[in-house]
Amino acid sequence: MAQLAVLPPRPTVSVDHAPHEALSDFIYARPPRERRLVALARRTTVALWLLLAVGIFCCVELLAIMDSASGCGGAACSVATFGGHPLVTLVLAAVGTSGLLVAAAFTRGFTRASGNAFWLTVPAGLTLASVAGLLAVFVATALILITAILAVTVCCAFFADHS
Repeated sequence: MAQLAVLPPRPTVSVDHAPHEALSDFIYARPPRERRLVALARRTTVALWLLLAVGIFCCVELLAIMDSASGCGGAACSVATFGGHPLVTLVLAAVGTSGLLVAAAFTRGFTRASGNAFWLTVPAGLTLASVAGLLAVFVATALILITAILAVTVCCAFFADHS
């Protein structure tokens, strides 16, 4: 019992209230828990809305791929759909897109967010990032088309000036 002598003295408890009053005093004395909303930067808001638009576009594109009779083939389709599995890619894109839509409702359009909203926004954004293969194929195709149009325009301008 030598350890008890080392302990600090016990606080005295005054019992001037009935037990039910002490509990209600404790409950009502605490300040109400308020949700702290943090303002998000404009770049973050724009990036999240663009990510949501990309998710919707990918879902529509994957539905078109699944509805087509020939499906999709080739290396580009294989890269974009996780080895020719458009349904898996569609599910991932749909989960991410719907998660971001719900997060947009809770974050006032991605302008203010609480800590709980980040728990929904981050996984939804990461799920949409999983369809980056599909987006990479579209971006590569657009870059190739722009380069081809630019090359044809330069060639036409060169031969028009030298003819």
